[in-house]
Amino acid sequence: MSRKNIIEAVNGMTDKINPHYDMRVMDLRKIIEEYAQDPIELVSCSFRYGYMQGMKAVRTEMKTPLC
Repeated sequence: MSRKNIIEAVNGMTDKINPHYDMRVMDLRKIIEEYAQDPIELVSCSFRYGYMQGMKAVRTEMKTPLC
């Protein structure tokens, strides 16, 4: 996926993420405070947070009956 497509895909998710699994401003601030000196670690931590939230959403979906 090209850089432009990545940015478009991320921006296209605005208002589509369940607020229960979205990154809150206070969470982002904590990550920034911890990793302000290392932007690569900041991005990596943010990715892991998103992955963790996604796994939480998947587990919830798996517990929810289809009917």
